[in-house]
Amino acid sequence: MAYKEKDTKKWTAQWFETNAKGEKKKRRKRGFETKREALEYERQKKLNVGR
Repeated sequence: MAYKEKDTKKWTAQWFETNAKGEKKKRRKRGFETKREALEYERQKKLNVGR
């Protein structure tokens, strides 16, 4: 899920990862200029989680 922050006008990518204990943790990366960049980064992180 990508969203735009009101104060900085930048996009943030947000996704969930499962840690070694099996717990789901919310992860975030901030500061993207476009929604497309944020969604692409999020998609790459989700693909690489299984590796």
